[in-house]
Amino acid sequence: MTEPGSPITLGLDCSNGGAATLAVDGMLVAAATERCAVHCDERGTRDDRPAARNDGSIGAWLRSSLHLQAGQIPEHAVAACLQRGQVTMSAVKRLVLVDDLGAPLNGHRRAAESSGALDIVRVDRRQAAAWQMAAVSDARVPTLIVCSDGDHFSLFRWCDDTMTPLGALDIGELFTAIEMMSRGCGGDGRFDSLDQLAARPDASGQAVFADMLTIEAQKVRADHHRLSTLLDGFEPVASRAFGIRPAQQLLIAAFCERSTAVLTEFARNLLDRFDAARIAFIGDAFSSEGIRTGLTEQLGAAAAFAPFGDRLGPAAGAALVDTHGARTPLRSVSLGPALTESDVKAALDNCRLDYVYEPDWQRLLIRTSQMLSRGNVVSWFNGSAPFGASPDPARAILCDPSKPYARDNVNRFLRLGNLHDPLTVFLPADGADAVVTAPMLSAFLPHRATPRNEYRDRLRAALDQRGQLSVQTVTKHSPALHRLLTLHRDQTGVPGLIASALGGEDGVACSPRDAIRATFSSAVDALVIERFLIMKDWWLLRSAL
Repeated sequence: MTEPGSPITLGLDCSNGGAATLAVDGMLVAAATERCAVHCDERGTRDDRPAARNDGSIGAWLRSSLHLQAGQIPEHAVAACLQRGQVTMSAVKRLVLVDDLGAPLNGHRRAAESSGALDIVRVDRRQAAAWQMAAVSDARVPTLIVCSDGDHFSLFRWCDDTMTPLGALDIGELFTAIEMMSRGCGGDGRFDSLDQLAARPDASGQAVFADMLTIEAQKVRADHHRLSTLLDGFEPVASRAFGIRPAQQLLIAAFCERSTAVLTEFARNLLDRFDAARIAFIGDAFSSEGIRTGLTEQLGAAAAFAPFGDRLGPAAGAALVDTHGARTPLRSVSLGPALTESDVKAALDNCRLDYVYEPDWQRLLIRTSQMLSRGNVVSWFNGSAPFGASPDPARAILCDPSKPYARDNVNRFLRLGNLHDPLTVFLPADGADAVVTAPMLSAFLPHRATPRNEYRDRLRAALDQRGQLSVQTVTKHSPALHRLLTLHRDQTGVPGLIASALGGEDGVACSPRDAIRATFSSAVDALVIERFLIMKDWWLLRSAL
């Protein structure tokens, strides 16, 4: 339980649907989007749950303090954070509002005001997003932070609990070129869709783009006209199922290699110029796995990546702005509303579903492992809602990668996508290095890895055309899934599980109803939700272990 006298900061972002975060002693303890908080309010009507809509004083007080209209403040998200932190609004001493009005790049908007006993601070989106690194990095290590927000990039220096704006970065032309190249090859504009079309990296091919992508006077330059001319001779690839010309494939590989090489050189120049030990990248521009892989291969431990992108990064960092203290690093993004087994049971009963309640966790995990071993696809819903996109150790759809049709079941029938789309594998953090080799592994973001020979066959469905796979580790801070992964590994020899997003088009499954909708509207065989088991096959549900 949070100490009433602890310094408490509430972060608010009223854009992108709204989100709230809560920090105590400089540590992020709760975070929720407005959508997730509203969905979790479907779970029941317990009187001890301080939903904002049933406590008008929170919303009214915030609206009057911030001079905003009804509907502009994520009141449900605020209530969810206060409940998770076990505090009242009167205990909050600082409120940091992400100001979406914008500001000159070299003069980051920063204003403070007072409303009674509450200090209100307004910061722009990029400065707020940069502060999320306080949750995952050592404040004693001088760290540069490259922060993207759409087409704009800013640089900050983080050291000794101080965030210093260093101005704008001129690297937008590179990402415009990446989007041009991707769309010109039939992709979706992202680096990863382009990278999947590439042949194995061939550094010698970079010469083709050596004078198209360059660094000039601390700026990245891209010759968009010459690139457009090159793309005029390309044949767009509507589907990888029909293949791609080898010459075109090599050009794409050369472009990807040159792009990451230029970005790496630019990062090294920044490290030398500002005498920093690490450089962190924040925002959707750096969300592509191929870019992260290229940077970590070249920069090693000097590279770092934030857990949240453009949409949630500002809210995540807002509660940490100007905070100090001996922080405990963030271990999990499952910071949202928590559910009780009574909440889950109420939702299942209301939906008229037949289920089995298993009070023995070990028996439930054994049965889940057996379903996965038979090739079943299983929805997994356990613990607090994550602040961010699925798959997450608390919300995922799982599948055994050793089964011959696992890739078909996930990509074609579950995702309704292309057979060769990349798949993410969850591995237990303890022992992951014995299964794969990778420049970086993380519990927050997937990273590209190469399986060791003895595990290649047991991970075969997750391997891409290069023989690699995408890996995200699961630590003991996600105890239920960590236990399942460890048990499944011990019983079957399969070191990990394919993980897909559990949720619909509008985001992650926050509530039991979300999980039920996602499971019964897709090619999923079973749902494990806390200690409850639901299966579409009634006879299998009732069968003994």
